Amino acid sequence: MVEVCVFCYLYDTPVLKRKALDHLYKMVEKQGLPPYSQFCYAFNYLPAESPLCQFLIDVHCEKAEEGHWAGLSSRTPSQDQKQLEFYEAVLGRCSKMLRLGQQARGALNLCDYHEHASDEEKVACAAERAA
Repeated sequence: MVEVCVFCYLYDTPVLKRKALDHLYKMVEKQGLPPYSQFCYAFNYLPAESPLCQFLIDVHCEKAEEGHWAGLSSRTPSQDQKQLEFYEAVLGRCSKMLRLGQQARGALNLCDYHEHASDEEKVACAAERAA
């Protein structure tokens, strides 16, 4: 699903992009974090500041358990630079959350990653998802 989301960002398909991100969010809620290779895939094709990469960073802060970090030094991914970029972003976000006293669990608002054109559109989207 991450690959579908990346495709949507690269080829600017707004409706499919939103549907794919919503589906990815539901998948994460049910199944947990996507495989590590999917995080690298997104960071390989999109800038770290993109809404999808920001979602992946934030969801990582929310869902990763302590055991997730075990063995990182023994991994040998093909894109070491992308791995560092991703984990630097995750650690930066976690540090910011700690500094601001934010609680990770339940902090995600899916509309923050939808790139709504206005606050009204954001409210309408949230209402549509709630229905």
